[in-house]
Amino acid sequence: MSEATEKILNDFTAKVDKDPFEIDVTTVYPELNYAISINGIGCMPLGDIQGIKAKAKQGKTLTESVFMAAILIGRCLRITSNITNAKVLFFDTEQHQRSTAKVVERVHKLCGWDVHKNYDNFSAFSLRSMDIKERLPYILKKIAAKKPHVVFIDGCRDLLHDFNNIEESSNVISTLMKASEECNTAIVNVLHTNKGKEDSNMRGHLGTELLNKCSDVWEVKKDGMIFKVEETDCRNIPTDCWCFTLDENGIPTQLDIMPELSKEEIQINKMKENFCFILSGQKSLSYTSLSTEYSELTGLKTPTSNRHIGMAVKAGIIQKGNDSNYRLL
Repeated sequence: MSEATEKILNDFTAKVDKDPFEIDVTTVYPELNYAISINGIGCMPLGDIQGIKAKAKQGKTLTESVFMAAILIGRCLRITSNITNAKVLFFDTEQHQRSTAKVVERVHKLCGWDVHKNYDNFSAFSLRSMDIKERLPYILKKIAAKKPHVVFIDGCRDLLHDFNNIEESSNVISTLMKASEECNTAIVNVLHTNKGKEDSNMRGHLGTELLNKCSDVWEVKKDGMIFKVEETDCRNIPTDCWCFTLDENGIPTQLDIMPELSKEEIQINKMKENFCFILSGQKSLSYTSLSTEYSELTGLKTPTSNRHIGMAVKAGIIQKGNDSNYRLL
């Protein structure tokens, strides 16, 4: 080795700092710090990303409200917070400001707070009117400025143009992972599942990427006025399933025991689920089209589907409009 080459190597070695990405077995790394516990089992670790998934209108935002209230005040329903003086950020990409404000009001009520007062440890943002390309940078800016313990993004699908685009999806999830680790923040992402009735996978490549990177994923299912929250995927000890219902003011309340339903109630609830699946999004169909789609979805014969349409009208699930089309009531 020439003297010049040796000098270059020595200079290079001297300038190289410790590689921040290399694991050093002499270093004591921090233990997992769980934001919450469900029935005594820790979950939602700080520095990681998590997911909440469900079909449309199944109670994802209600579930978020319970999580947020528990983190903020120490306990809500079966969830307890492991953080003292917790700070939470809530980003809503889907709803109008008035609807986001209703979510905030619900959280305040669950916390026992004044609904007409802002609190420093809980901030909410409605990003629906913001350009798509501006949303993620805005979220990152707020995380850096406010230094929250937990962040909820209701509608992470709206952080990119195409949730089936591999590069876009990977960039969004990688960015959120980096932010969660650098800020030691739990970032909970809400995403719809696929439209197929029996398909509970989160939508698109974004959903696949999110599932692969999440420490915890909870699925929300609605049966009448009962909401069931189940952890479907986790890296650590899975938490117990928990349920809630709504009181007369629409506020989540604890449900200790799943009530026994009659066969008729079970049938009506199943019919409601089917008609909501077919007619969601203010969709309307003629009698024949509705019967056909109902038969295709359920596998029932046409006469039975026709009978279920009549039962659903009587039960107040659907109604026939002046144009003779059927809609959700």
